[in-house]
Amino acid sequence: MDIEDYKTSKGGYTKATLAKFGISWPPPRGWKKRLKKQLSKEAKQPALQKVEKKVAKTKVSKNQFYNSWEWKKLRYEAFLKHGRICLCCGARPPEAVLHVDHIKPLKKYPELALDINNLQILCRSCNMGKSNIDETDWRQEEETEASEFWRYNL
Repeated sequence: MDIEDYKTSKGGYTKATLAKFGISWPPPRGWKKRLKKQLSKEAKQPALQKVEKKVAKTKVSKNQFYNSWEWKKLRYEAFLKHGRICLCCGARPPEAVLHVDHIKPLKKYPELALDINNLQILCRSCNMGKSNIDETDWRQEEETEASEFWRYNL
């Protein structure tokens, strides 16, 4: 569908035509260029992809996610797998509060939210410093020995 198909005999557009395309009356400056750009984008994306994008954008609040049974269970499994030690600086409880960190941030990779291979144990300071901009994986090969020790000494 193109706006050019709706031109009147005088070469203009009616209020009804503009309303059909979501344009207010009187039309704002540059409306035709913006509309053509929007319509060309829509033509490139099939309707199914639009729906998928909308579904992907619907967010579950952080509170809902971190209070879910699935997250709590996975968090526990991460502590069993990696031990009770910060994999970045080596801090341990009770001196440090430990967090289960998403290596690839939830905001950028929501599909990895409940993937145990995307989790690492960091202290609060390291986790807050890392934020969601850094994707450093602090897990190492030697970690398995440490995790075995801490696994049985909880």
